[in-house]
Amino acid sequence: MRIAIIGGGIGGLTAALALRQFGFAAHVFEQAPELLEVGAAIIMWPNAMRVLDRLALGVAIRQHGGVVGQTLWLTRDGKLLNQVRLPKTDAPAVALHRADLQQILLNALPQDSIHLGHVF
Repeated sequence: MRIAIIGGGIGGLTAALALRQFGFAAHVFEQAPELLEVGAAIIMWPNAMRVLDRLALGVAIRQHGGVVGQTLWLTRDGKLLNQVRLPKTDAPAVALHRADLQQILLNALPQDSIHLGHVF
């Protein structure tokens, strides 16, 4: 069965990988003529990392990012509002550049399953 996924962002690429793991011929259609390095840092929380581990991408993601041990919420002048320490788990939260995550996902898909410059 062939499946069309509209959108070549993180969600679309991850969906294509998951569907391909179950034997579906997933193809990603993106309206942009190329996938650009946009955005900044992104945190992949433990539940997301568990999914990416099942897709055999967790090691590559950890190599490009850093494990998050705690989060801090600060005011504009640096006053601490809240702090949360994250427990150590089998799939820790990882912060990395969004473009690195997108490239890891793209590299895991066959090139002929990505179709750029398509408008529906």
